[in-house]
Amino acid sequence: MKIYVLPVIIMLIITLVIDVYIYFQIKANNKSTLKLYRSLHIAATTIIGAFAIFTAFAPKSLWINHIPTMSLLIYAFISIVLVKVVFVLISLTKAFWHSAKAKQRVCNVAALIAIAILCYMWYASAVTRYDIEVKHIEISHPLVPESFDGYRIAQFSDFHLGSLHKDTPFVNDVVKAINAENADMIVFTGDLANSTSKDVEPFVEQLSRLHAPDGVISIMGNHDYGDYYVWDSPDKQKADIENMHRLQHSAGWRLLLDETVAVTRGNDSIMIIGVENIGNSTFHTYGDLRKAYKTLNDNKFKVLLSHCTYPWDTDIVPNTNIALTLSGHTHAMQTEISLFGKKYSPASLMYTQWAGLYSKGDQHIYVNIGVGSIGIPARFGARPEITIFTLRHKE
Repeated sequence: MKIYVLPVIIMLIITLVIDVYIYFQIKANNKSTLKLYRSLHIAATTIIGAFAIFTAFAPKSLWINHIPTMSLLIYAFISIVLVKVVFVLISLTKAFWHSAKAKQRVCNVAALIAIAILCYMWYASAVTRYDIEVKHIEISHPLVPESFDGYRIAQFSDFHLGSLHKDTPFVNDVVKAINAENADMIVFTGDLANSTSKDVEPFVEQLSRLHAPDGVISIMGNHDYGDYYVWDSPDKQKADIENMHRLQHSAGWRLLLDETVAVTRGNDSIMIIGVENIGNSTFHTYGDLRKAYKTLNDNKFKVLLSHCTYPWDTDIVPNTNIALTLSGHTHAMQTEISLFGKKYSPASLMYTQWAGLYSKGDQHIYVNIGVGSIGIPARFGARPEITIFTLRHKE
């Protein structure tokens, strides 16, 4: 039995209870149209239940080879269950009303709200998930050389290519949107894959179309090391990591593995530091900032590429003068709500820095919420993000 069988069984029991309630609500009404709906409801419930049981016991090979399809089917199952739960909870309030008309209005309202939620969930999957947003940020700092005033860096992150069908146009859309900005440099801040380097292989040619005068620089994210896949041996995981390196090189990217690149303009330079993943206790740490750049308090303007935000508060701010850290990882949990000029996300419960720009004095971190999705194939308000940074010399 797989570890996710128990949640599926619990979900099926909840669904069965809800479906029995809905069935008797329909049965109480003798209208012929509702009799037809009752038959359709029974058939749909049987199909959904059978699908849930099948996915719970499906072999690993089926999941690995059909992740986008399987994810969409599970999302369909979850959305239908959620809609039924909402309908039942609202319709139960009709017990507080005495007139038949009032009770009917409650049921009608419950149905409308349930339908609205279903439509929004699939809008988030079919539209918002692919609706790319380009954000522009200015970074002013006294260590930016005058010759770099106006220098532009394009950041994207968390592609999670294993969540996409091989024939998707979305990868091309992202590439075109980045190239259209004509940035001086492009950086990718980790999580190209979901679980293995095979996720990336179908998209190398498309990714190779990214271009900028100072090239494309990338780092590894926590999903790029194969830590979420069950390997037959450590050697196979090591080989997969090495293949991930090769694939990025094949795309023409400069992958930084605890390394630094100097970008020059005449006699001036800025430093791009790329660390391997540094996480907290929940996932492995591979990176070493001191190995990547030894003189962390020198007078160079430094841009640190670090997939996770974790080291910023604990190490970067107190121990270095790194001016700008670019991170990803959070996705804003693929959920972002804007109210009265402020943004809210469940990610804020897990991360101190979860989206956008954060500053302490002359030190800044920007958290890009990524272009891809993982787990749930949807984005609720948290649109795929490309960020363009313009550096400014500050007197």
